[in-house]
Parts: sequence; C-alpha cells; structure tokens
Amino acid sequence: MSEDPRNEAVARNVEKLIKCLTGDSLTASERRTQEQQALHKIRHHRYLSTNGHAVRRSINNMIERFYYEGMDEHADTVHLLASVIIESAGWTGHYEVDVQYSLLDFLFSMTYEPVQNVRRNLIKMQQRALAIRKELEATSIETDATESIANWVALLNDHYNDRPSQSLDSDSSSNLSAWSDVDDMDDHISVSSLQNKQLVKRTCTFDSSSNPSFTSMALCRQYNEKIESDTDLLSLNSCSSSRYWTSRSWGRLRELAALEPPQPQSQYKKAIFNSDHLSTVVHSNWWRQDFDFYAKTANTAPGSNFAISYVQHLNRETCGIVKHQLPRTTNESNLVREIILMFFAPVSCCFFEVEPQQQEISVRKNISVSSVSSYTLKNVLEEEVLPALQAMQQLRQIINDLTLPTSDEPTTGTLRCFAWGLRDLINPIQDSLIEFEHRLLDKADGKEVNAPSTTLMCFMRHMEEEFKRLLLLKSLTTSAIIKGPPHLRSAYCLSQIYKHTMFNIDHQKLATALLLVSMRRYCCIMDNWWRHAEFDDWHNEFIVECLPEHFAYYGQRIQERLPLTDIDDKGDPHPYLDIIRALRECTFYQLLLEHAMEAGETQDLLASVNLLGDLVLSCNNMGSLYNDLIKQLFNELKGESNSVSVWKQDDRPLKEYNAHVLQTTSRLGDSELMSIFTQHIRQAQEEQQQQEILQAPSANLLDILDCLKRSTILQQPNVLPRSLTKLLWQRYEIANVHVMRWYREELMLTDHLRFLRHLMLLEADYLLYPFYTNLFRQIEGYEDWARSSLLTLELYDLLEPHYGSLANQLEVHVVSLVRSQSNRMFEALDAIEIEYSMPPPLQSIITESQMIQYNGIWRIVLKVKWAAWKLENMRFLRRVNRDTFAPMDLIGLTVRRLEILRFWLISLINSLHSHLCTHVMQSLGGQFEKQLSTTKNIRELRNMHSAYMKTLCKHCLLSPDLEGIRYALDQIFHLIFVLDMEWSTCPSILEESLALAIDLSSDLSSSNSSDREKALEYLALNQIEELESTYIRCHQMLAGILKDLVYKQDHKFLISLEVAINASAPH
Repeated sequence: MSEDPRNEAVARNVEKLIKCLTGDSLTASERRTQEQQALHKIRHHRYLSTNGHAVRRSINNMIERFYYEGMDEHADTVHLLASVIIESAGWTGHYEVDVQYSLLDFLFSMTYEPVQNVRRNLIKMQQRALAIRKELEATSIETDATESIANWVALLNDHYNDRPSQSLDSDSSSNLSAWSDVDDMDDHISVSSLQNKQLVKRTCTFDSSSNPSFTSMALCRQYNEKIESDTDLLSLNSCSSSRYWTSRSWGRLRELAALEPPQPQSQYKKAIFNSDHLSTVVHSNWWRQDFDFYAKTANTAPGSNFAISYVQHLNRETCGIVKHQLPRTTNESNLVREIILMFFAPVSCCFFEVEPQQQEISVRKNISVSSVSSYTLKNVLEEEVLPALQAMQQLRQIINDLTLPTSDEPTTGTLRCFAWGLRDLINPIQDSLIEFEHRLLDKADGKEVNAPSTTLMCFMRHMEEEFKRLLLLKSLTTSAIIKGPPHLRSAYCLSQIYKHTMFNIDHQKLATALLLVSMRRYCCIMDNWWRHAEFDDWHNEFIVECLPEHFAYYGQRIQERLPLTDIDDKGDPHPYLDIIRALRECTFYQLLLEHAMEAGETQDLLASVNLLGDLVLSCNNMGSLYNDLIKQLFNELKGESNSVSVWKQDDRPLKEYNAHVLQTTSRLGDSELMSIFTQHIRQAQEEQQQQEILQAPSANLLDILDCLKRSTILQQPNVLPRSLTKLLWQRYEIANVHVMRWYREELMLTDHLRFLRHLMLLEADYLLYPFYTNLFRQIEGYEDWARSSLLTLELYDLLEPHYGSLANQLEVHVVSLVRSQSNRMFEALDAIEIEYSMPPPLQSIITESQMIQYNGIWRIVLKVKWAAWKLENMRFLRRVNRDTFAPMDLIGLTVRRLEILRFWLISLINSLHSHLCTHVMQSLGGQFEKQLSTTKNIRELRNMHSAYMKTLCKHCLLSPDLEGIRYALDQIFHLIFVLDMEWSTCPSILEESLALAIDLSSDLSSSNSSDREKALEYLALNQIEELESTYIRCHQMLAGILKDLVYKQDHKFLISLEVAINASAPH
C-alpha cells in the first residue's frame, strides 16, 4: 500500500480530519498518535467482510435509541437514509456481497456517540443547517442566470473526467462505475426528496408538550417555525444533492467555517447595567424627586382636586411667608394596587419606601390621591394599612427562616410545621387581595357596571378581618419563636400556642388548629417510637433524650432534656431560666413529659427482657398517631352518643378478639394452614383499615379550622390534651399486656411483695420471733451486736427454708454507730435497717423511698414488740413464808404499785399491738393482694403500691400529721425503759436473796442492821410515784390527741385505738 499514489492524499486528508475534529487542544505527539491510529484503521479495514444481520441490528438499536430520546425526526431520517443505501440499485453488479452493509458499518463506526452528540449540539446543528440553506439559496440565484446558456454536456464531461479513475483498492477500480449511474441516482434522490418532504410534514405536527424531556427539541423547532413546512433540512439536503449532479454550481459555493469541537449548548452574556434604562420603565418617575406628576381628575367638582387645592389655598393665605410644596397625586386605583403589591412583594414604590437593611416599611411624604390631603392619607395608611403590611412582611420572613435551609440558625421539625401552618393561614388573606385586584381590573376594563366600589375605604373594609388576623398571627408568632437549643424552641412554641387555647380567648379555635398542626413532628416521633421502637429525633427537639446503654443505668436511659436545677454546670444561673420556669408551669408540657417518660420506661423494660419485638408486632396494625389525633379531636368535639360512637364501642371487643385469634393461631401447627383458616379475619381488617383511611378527616389546617368553627367555645378547653391522652393510653394498654404478663409470670411480682410484707411488716411473726428476741437480749446485754454480717446470716438462716432464693436478697445494715451504742432499746433499733436487692424492673414498682417507708414501719413494730416482750418478762419476787392474805406493809404496797403500773403499760401496748398487727397489717395486706391481680398496666400497679404504702404509713402513725402520737409513744417507751431500769438496779441496793422480801415487823436481832438500812434507803429512793404520774400524763395526752384526730380531723381508722385508750385512762 505504500506504493499506492493515493496514500499521500489519504494521509493529507487524515491529518486535516484529525485537526478539524480535535481542534488545538492536543499536542503534536498526541495528534501524531491519533493520525497513526486512523491510518491503521484505513489500511487494515474489515468492512468488506461484514455480517449484514449484525449491521441491521446496530442500525435498529440506534433508531430505537433516537426514539427513546425523543428525537423522532433523526430516527426516521436514519431509517430512511439506511433504507436508501441498502436498497440502492448501484450495488447490484458489485463483486462483493453485501457491500452496502460494509459501507454502513464503516459510516457508523466513524461516528462517536451519535445520539449524545445530537442531543448536546442540536441547536447548533440546526443553526448550521439554516446557514447552509441560505448559502445554497444565494448561489442558486446566481446559477439560474447562467443555466440557460451553459453547455451541460461539456461541463458534465469535464466534471467526471476530473475524478480519479482508481479507488482506494487498485483491484476494484472498475467496480466504482456503478456509483456514477446518474439516471439511477437522480431517480433515487427524487424519491428520497419526496420521502423527506413527507417526513417533514409529519414531524412538524409533533407536540413537544406531550413529553417534558423534549424541551430541547421544542427549542430547536422554534427555528423551523420561520420556514415553510416543506423546506426542512432533509429536503434541503436532497435538493442540494440533485443540484450537485445537474450543475457545476457546487464548486462556486462560499467557503463554510471549519468544523469545531462541540461547544456548550447555552451561551450566556453578561448583563450591563444601564441607569438610563430605569427612566423609561413604567411608573419609575413616580418616586423620583426631580419629577412632579399629577393625576387627572375624573370631574370638575371642587373637592375632586382637594389635595392640590388645599395646598394652594394655604400658600395664598400665608402670603408667600410659608410656601408649601404641592403634593404629587395619582388616582385611587393605583394606590390600592400598590398596597396589594406591597403585600406580595414589598419594594419601594410611589406611596411606600422599604429599607432593605432594617426591613422596615414607611409611607412617603407629600404624596396623595386627588381628593385627600397628603397628611390625612399618610395617617390613614400608617394606622390602618402599614401595621398589616409589616405583619405580613415579618410573617413571610419567619416562614422563610423556619422552612428554607438557608437560614442562619438551624430549625426544628416542630417549628417547620408551625411555619407551614402560618403559611396556610396567610393563603386566604392573599386570595382576598387577589380577589380585590380582579375587581379593580374588571372595573378598569368596564366589564362590571354595577360592581362594588374599589375605593381605599372599601378596600380597608373588605380586608378588615384579614388585617386583624395578620396582627394576631404576628403577636402569636413573636411570643412563640425564641432563640435557644432545639428542644427549648420546640417545647416553648407548643406551650405558648397552648396558652391561647383557653376558653376565655377569642382566637381559641385558630390557636387549637395551629397547635394541632404544630404537634405533627412530636406525633411522628412518638408514633415511630411505638411502631418501630426507634427514637427518631435527629433534630434533638423532643422533650426527652435517650442515653446510650453504657452511660445510664436501667430505667434512666430516658431522661428529661430540661435541667433539673436553675444553675448550670459553672455555677451561674441558667441562661434560659425564664423559659425553663415557663415550661415547668405549663400543664401541656407536663402531660407530654409524663407520656414520654412512661413510653420510654415501658420500652426500656421490654427491651431488657427481649419483648420489644412483640410490642412492635402488636403496634403494626395501628394507624398514624397524628391522623388518629385529628379523628379523636373531632369525636371529642361532637360529644354525642350516636350510632357511630356506639359502633366504635361495640367494634373494639371484636377487634381485640380477632387480634387474639391471629396471635393464638400463629403459634399452633402449620403456619400456612392456620393462615388459610384466618384469611377472612385478615381481609376484614384490611377492608376496615381502608374504610378508616377514606373516612379520615383532612389534615389541612384550614379544614381543621372549619371543623372547629362548628363547635362552641366551652367544648374546646383541654380537648386536645384529652384526645392525646386517650390515644396514648391505647398504646400503653398494648404494651402493658406484655409487661404485666412478664411481671407476673417471669418476675413473680406477687411473691416479692408478699415476702416484703411478711418480713418488713412482721406478718410472719412466728418465723421472726427468735431473731428479734435474740436481738433484744443482745442489745440489753451490752454485747457487740451491731455487726451486719452476723445479723444478716441469722436472718437468712430463719427465712431460707421458707422463702428460698428470696432470702438471698436480704442484708441488714447498721446505719448509725452512735445509736447502736445506746442502751435504750427504742434508740438502738433506729440504728439498723434492711436492704432488699430487687431486680431492676421491680425497682420501678418498689422504689427506694418506699423501702425507707418499709424500714420505718419495721422499726415502729419492733419497738412495740420489744415493749410487749419486756413487760411480759418482768417477774417480781415474792416473800418467802409470807401469808398471801396478810395485810400489806410498806414494801408490799410498793410491789403492788409496780405491778399495777406494769399492767397499765401492758394494756396500752397490747392496744397498740392489736391496732398495728391486726387492724392495719392483715386487713390492708389482704386487700392489696386481692387488688394486685386486677392491675392491667405498670402505672396502675405503681399507683396502687404507692397508695398502699401511703395508707400503711398513715395507719402505722408515721404520717407528718401524727407526729404528736409518735412523741407520746416515745415517752411511753422511755417509761418502760425506766421501769425496767428500776427493777434492774434493785439488786445493787439490796441483796438478791432479800430483795423486796424484808420484813420490818420481825425481830431486829434476826436481821442484819446493814440490810435493814439498804431496804430503808430503797424505799426512800424509789421512783414509783414519778413513774405513775408520768404514765398518767402520757396516757391522757395520747388519749386527747387520738380524740382530736378522730372527731376533729376525721381519722376514722383510729376509732378502735381511741376507744381502747380512752376507756383505760387512769385517774
């Protein structure tokens, strides 16, 4: 091939082609590389051994791609040209088979991303086609003048003789003669031209609006609208081709610009600011100071031009001393239209001036309508229109700040919902403005003769209610939107809106609707929390937060975001102290907080025992909390007992039964067989859910407000919190089914509570008697008894055979070493307490404060037990060989008085013991155990146990209002201690063998004189009188306190104790 004379022409043309296609972006080495690749393609071609079927498939794929891209014209053109080449008669005598497919394969392989290039450069290609058409039309005019005298035979001979006689392949030089068949080619081109004309007519009717992706095609076809429908680019190419074969005018065409690489489709030009252009804009001269303009009055009445006449009158009256400037005037219609424009796009105009920096609107001076002075009009606009304009501008700015992501301070979902609600409330005001604008336009066109007036007064009357609503929304928004952390902003916004829902506020219904819409984000968080067990609070705006597991103990993962104290970490007052206090006082915030903590605690409990999945499955059939809240709110406002509400009450047990059936059958046998049996239940549930969705009320704020307007004001206070509480309690009931089953079956709550009652309330006295009697002896014996390990081990040995593993959780602690060293029993017992280690879920029911109450009851019962035990174990000695019925002497009377005092104390202590152990412990414990099996949720269980402990503490004389009784009991216990000490010190004064057995009437010689002196000393120093008087005072004080409590303060539970003590009062 190197000897072929055409190689130089091929190399030269390839060099030009590469340079034309790549431009100047390549270096010399890169361009040489591209040229070598192109020459290699030409030398080692494979296009004469092409598979025709493969070429057809590639052509069809390209045509389908053009159709898919919305370029039907190009698809049809490619199909038409390919058909012309394939069906051409010139290939009939060629020595190669399917040479036409080889040609098409070569042509398509030379293209690079044809569909993409056409799409990118469609407009430029169309422009170039139009330029070629113009050039052809210009040359055709010159050619037509010389065609009549031209020698076409010589021209054609010269033309064909100039063509090269050999092809690129020297062996196939004779086969190219078929390509020069002029007659066949002319016929073929005429057919192609006709087909192209039909294609143009069909494609010109293409509707670009049917597909939005054809926008670029529609833009390109705008160039064709200026040309006749039968002169399309394809017909242009056909015509130019025929002229090429019929004349030599093709050689006289003007040179076209060289091919360039594809350029960006859109060309932009930088705008040049021209200040002179502003003076030609309509109404631009209204607010220029160097122009004076005046409106033409509609009639010649004197008052119609009052604005100028009044100033002229003032100038005449002042005789030139004070010269007032004439006001610029315009008609009233322009004024009203400018006011309407200012509500939509506030800009400086004829009557108003806007300061962009301060975002303030002011009324211009010395401008008015023809019939009103400028001062009067300025006052009217400032008092009636300007506040509404400023409110609208501020509301728009707040809405943009809360909804657009370009705001400086990050917003929250609640504030965004609040902004959307404000936008919905502003839309009707805009509609009213547009309605009045249409009235102005209709009057200007003369369409409505009897239409209402369009003066400024009519406009203000027409927009009176809308202006009030704008001012109201501005006031409400200003008070609700604050700067601070996200959770404070969201919670404070809801609390401030809730304050406006009280029954004594005029805009109660509007505030209720706005609060409901603003609650949407909170409802979504709670709904996602219940239905998917995910705390989706990525804005950190909810009132509680969920701590990681390694940062919090059980039950403390969910905590309130508000700080517990008014002081921050640095010891300074909290920067948002006023906002925090306002939230603490808001009942609606406390309601949300209570429900959030309850939900968090419930889910935390279920997650700890791997039951959270069961809760999620149970909540899947529930609807959206926000939609349910809207429906529940409307049901609350109806307040009637119609068929709908009755049907809902009757349908609820059926739903529960169906859910129970589905849950039960899912655990039995073959799941597929069970699903067939319960298929009708699932279908009924789906149909009912679809009906509920169709019957669901609209969530639009305006629709909600329309429904609220049908209700009275007295129906609405607290209706939203009441509706929210009912819906959340329905979700709690579903969760509490799993929780209570786990508490009863797995945690054995009843066994724990019974064990605490038997131990701490000493209901199992028969088991604990050895423990506390031994403890009494150790304390009285001055032993080292205050050792926690020994006390715990002794108690465990007694309880373990009866309570098993529950006894392992007990531990006796010494809480006060000082009290443990006291020799007074009632003080020493206060030095110990019992700690019971419960599972973490049980600690939410039996709290730490309640364990303190249990220990308080345990101590007071132990004190009463000690007093009874001590009095029962006092044994007084009797005289030896003494007649029982003989008259009593001084010692006998002393002994009898001590015994009587002991009997008094035994009676009093037995009354206390009977009250505590019989009337209180057993009766209240039995009632509590019966009620325990009826609880349905954790809250009810917690409240029941809390109420039980509160009642128990009150009946056991531990409440703050019974402090007087406790003081009297302390005196009684001290009296028993003194009585015991009186007897214990007796052996140190008298000999043990003679204690209280001395006989002063016997012979003196029979007794020792020293013993007689000791006996006399004992009789002189005993405290029997003080003990008796002290007891009488204590008994009377206790009786008086009990009488006041029973008959004045209505403490009926102390009646039996009061009767027993007052009936046995000594005198």
